[in-house]
Amino acid sequence: MAVISSAGGLTPASLETIVWLVVAIAILFAFLRFIIRLYALRKLLEDDVAVMFALLLLLSLAIMYRYATPIMFELNEIATGKEELTPDFVSRAAIFLKLQFAIIVLFWTTIWVVKISFLIFYRTLFSGLPEHMIVMTLGLRLLWNLQISVKEKFALGAIFSVGVIKITFALIRVVKIGASSKHVNPIWLALWSMIEASVAVVVACLPSFKVLFAHGRRQSQLRHAVTLKRFQPRRSHTDDQDLV
Repeated sequence: MAVISSAGGLTPASLETIVWLVVAIAILFAFLRFIIRLYALRKLLEDDVAVMFALLLLLSLAIMYRYATPIMFELNEIATGKEELTPDFVSRAAIFLKLQFAIIVLFWTTIWVVKISFLIFYRTLFSGLPEHMIVMTLGLRLLWNLQISVKEKFALGAIFSVGVIKITFALIRVVKIGASSKHVNPIWLALWSMIEASVAVVVACLPSFKVLFAHGRRQSQLRHAVTLKRFQPRRSHTDDQDLV
């Protein structure tokens, strides 16, 4: 096998590091989501099952890229003229094409499962709007009617608006893999696809953190009520007799 160098400064080791780093972040947020749900509701709901499924798909996608990475970099060397095409590479290229098919299916399934988790979470569909706008506006629409403080509304609004991050990474992925040349570089496609899929899972986990704000608000109200009761002046028995 030919010696594999880098592609635009990206080496196989650095690509795998980034891939598993973003996957680890997604796993962390999913774990926190499940802990919060179990703490607040004592059970997991349908949208939690969807997020769990999306996380398993993301892990499968990362494993697929683990096997595809060496072939991708070797293909890049041959495409740039740094290495000669060998008969052995033809068989590896056939394996790569099969991996690519599985990768495409896993990537888009992950994205759509995340969208389904949002739809399950909000329990409402707005017809005539793109699905990305549904994810962003639905939470804000519900948030506007909540009887909470302005500070809490801003905090929750930030959580519900993180769908913009998902859209941003989707646009970056399209621009980065298509702007530099007429042909898609599978290495950069792998990088941005893993980042986008991981960000999608993280975004799906964030709305569950609203429970923390609600719990903090209830604790604050409880402490305030206890304080008022403690310092409320008590009427003496003499005062009661005077009233009679």
